[in-house]
Amino acid sequence: QYGKLVRLKELTEEQSQCAVEIYVLWLFGWVMFTSTHGDCVEPRLIEYAMDIAYSKIEDIQEISYGSAVLAGLYRANCDSCMRIGKKSSYVGCPLLLNLWSYEYLSTLGHPTETFFKHPGSVYKDDVDAPTVGSYWTNSQFKKEKQVGYDSYSQSIDIFRPCWVNWNPYTRDKLQQRAPGGLSSLCTRDRKFWLTKRNLIYDIYVEEYAPQRFMRQFDLEQRVPPPLGNPVPEEIHAWSRRRCEANSGWARKQSMDTYIETWRAASDDDSLWPSDRPYDRKSYKQYMKWYLQTDVVRCHQFVPQQGQSYTVPDSGYRSLEAGASWYIAVR
Repeated sequence: QYGKLVRLKELTEEQSQCAVEIYVLWLFGWVMFTSTHGDCVEPRLIEYAMDIAYSKIEDIQEISYGSAVLAGLYRANCDSCMRIGKKSSYVGCPLLLNLWSYEYLSTLGHPTETFFKHPGSVYKDDVDAPTVGSYWTNSQFKKEKQVGYDSYSQSIDIFRPCWVNWNPYTRDKLQQRAPGGLSSLCTRDRKFWLTKRNLIYDIYVEEYAPQRFMRQFDLEQRVPPPLGNPVPEEIHAWSRRRCEANSGWARKQSMDTYIETWRAASDDDSLWPSDRPYDRKSYKQYMKWYLQTDVVRCHQFVPQQGQSYTVPDSGYRSLEAGASWYIAVR
């Protein structure tokens, strides 16, 4: 909207910097780190927007915003699974989750592909070249009648592992989408993709486990997958909603420790091995191991009239009063 009010070429340097700050704040609050504050931006993000807007390029502090967005999205997924309010909202970076699902789960809520081609002028600069996400700029969703939440849930229930597109970013597909090449920023920090370090955003620490899905990097999958760096429950439970109860010296010390380990996230000894290419046999072995160890299904249990039944620890009560129990079984 700012561009509609003034001609950017007529702005002074100070006005241009202010415009950049406004845009970055919008990007933080409405795309990368959305929250339940509506049209307000988290106050702790303002200093980063000001640093980008008013500092010289060489003086801007280097921050891994990609890993921060991913950490915020992981935390949002955890929180959304436990919200029961009718007005609860999904925060984090929903756009990233949408784009991920379009690429990997192409049969679920997939918009119509338009084979959008960028004009040749966008390839003049390596940084400003297209990204994979920009491919969906002009895509359209299919309009189907009587297709809602229930239908979408059913499509998830019948989804099969063989329908997952584990490696959507092949050279041929990227060539089709961006013949002139992707932005250099897309792969500049590719070492972080295989890091063993935990992700950090604000006071949130999230486990990052690429070793469980090495196929998406076209690398060999070890069976069973090596253990990662799980986050202790008491640290993962930190929340801004309970900031006073969680504040103090102990939390600061823990965060400092995770921040220090992240500084070495791209070092060779902090990365999972990437010397062996993907082998379909390893994937079959992995799925056999996975189905035997991790898969849990929810089965409905309706006690007969007059029958007494004690719900096991693995069961949980449905949100609807008077509903039956659901039991998690292998």
